Amino acid sequence: MQLSFIEIKNPIAKQLGYTLLFGVLSALFGSVRMLLPGIEGAGSDFREIPLLVSLFYLQHPIYIVLISLITSLVTPPNAMINTFVMHLVALLIGFYAYKKIKTYHFNHFVLGTVWVVFTIVYYYLFLIPMFVVVNELLGRNQEIGIINSYKSITSTMLFELTSTALVSSIFLIQLEMRRSLEDHKKNLVIMVNKKTKALADANDELKSMNENLDSLVKERTQKVQDQYEQMLKYAYLNSHEVRAPLSRMQGLMSIIIQEQDIQSKMELIEKLKLSSEELDAIIIEMSQILESELIKGKKVK
Repeated sequence: MQLSFIEIKNPIAKQLGYTLLFGVLSALFGSVRMLLPGIEGAGSDFREIPLLVSLFYLQHPIYIVLISLITSLVTPPNAMINTFVMHLVALLIGFYAYKKIKTYHFNHFVLGTVWVVFTIVYYYLFLIPMFVVVNELLGRNQEIGIINSYKSITSTMLFELTSTALVSSIFLIQLEMRRSLEDHKKNLVIMVNKKTKALADANDELKSMNENLDSLVKERTQKVQDQYEQMLKYAYLNSHEVRAPLSRMQGLMSIIIQEQDIQSKMELIEKLKLSSEELDAIIIEMSQILESELIKGKKVK
């Protein structure tokens, strides 16, 4: 049995829905009533099955009051108070007992066995005693006494007790198995989402690295190209620009050595000076080119 049709988002409305559902079910299960002979207001039915199952869903004890009231409405007038009080007390104890049992994290089948034991305790220590006590307080069955009333009721409820214990425990087992599967499914979805996100992040990082690598390759290629062009310019200066003034200077030196006229020598020396200044300017330009390339090389590293 899976109550998947209750898909109410509001938690209070959802709890009220569970309360109404199990209250109505208990009323229906209790409509077929087996009266117990000699015990006023006492009877046997299967209303405890949906009432105990409701404990697996209800989250607050306030709903126990409402569900106890609903199930008491379909009992005979002389048994309404008994039914309400005994279910209110017994279900409140069952509510907290189930919360406590859940804290031990039993496996599904051990949990079902524990619930069978609790159902027996629920009947013999809480439900039936509360009915007998309330009956006595209302002045009923005083002629047979509390102990005889308790013995008379317990002796006739074995079939109801057995049925309720087995059905509610089997329901609890399948409910916990379904909840475990749902939790496993949620964890699996979370794990898949995490893995998917990790792969997406890794893919984005790889794309970014590829883009950066392309950009870096282009940048390095451009720098090498620039250096190559500068080296070509340097080689051109070295092979052409430097050789021209240097050749002129060598020629002028030869002429100056051979020239006898002082005035002519001075003119040649003046030309020699101009050639040397031209050579100096070219050397300075070449030094600047080399210095610029050295700076670029350090930045690249």
